[in-house]
Amino acid sequence: MIKNKALIAFTGLLLAVTSITSQATIMNADDLGVKTNAVTWEDCPSYCTGEYSNNEGFGVNSSSSQENSYGTSQAIGNYSPLTMLPDLKVYAKASDGQMAQAFAAGVQGFNYTGVGSSTYDLDFNLHGSVSGSGAYLTSTIAVIIASELDWDYSIETIYYEVISRNERAGIESLAINNGMDVNKTSSISFDLLEGQSFFVYSEIIATSGSNDGIADGLNTLTMSFQDSTGLQVVGSDPSTTSVPEPSPLMLFGLSLVLFVRRQMTK
Repeated sequence: MIKNKALIAFTGLLLAVTSITSQATIMNADDLGVKTNAVTWEDCPSYCTGEYSNNEGFGVNSSSSQENSYGTSQAIGNYSPLTMLPDLKVYAKASDGQMAQAFAAGVQGFNYTGVGSSTYDLDFNLHGSVSGSGAYLTSTIAVIIASELDWDYSIETIYYEVISRNERAGIESLAINNGMDVNKTSSISFDLLEGQSFFVYSEIIATSGSNDGIADGLNTLTMSFQDSTGLQVVGSDPSTTSVPEPSPLMLFGLSLVLFVRRQMTK
């Protein structure tokens, strides 16, 4: 009877440990990934008619769009293999009477697995070249503490009107209006409580408003954490959900159950 009680106790311990190691915020695959859009117009600015190349909607970890009917517009989005954060590239060029615009955006999710609270710093760099009139590069980066979001709105609308004040961890914008091989940098510092999850959103837009303007952001908008200790990436491929590896505590509990079973058979 004592052995049976011990077995029940240890089995309960194993179940509890399994529950703890399996618990992780599951983000919807449609909330993660990259998307791109490319468009060119003619007969501008009086009456613009355009052609589009769209890969709208998150849910994929690689996306590209290109449109060359009335100028050149190209957008590329991927995840960085080093940081698992979005890597975004855009390019736009248009001649007189034409316009071109390229857009790329990406979202990655993270779970905070540390104990207690912690502060994180996200650094980002907009690297590009802009020449001619009517051309420019713009980018926006935001950190949102949440486990699910509706991305059907612009990031500014989401950040300032949709989510609560407690979910706003930080938002920054960078721009390049002129110059070759320019780097614009900034960072967002934010605090996390035990068990919280968050999104990192980034977007970059290249615009050329005629007169042979060129906005070249193919050198990439990049991001990285100064220290990512305690952060668990939701996944490099947003369409899949990773299974947590067994923790040492879980394996210890399993060993105890097997030990009791052996004792009962003696």
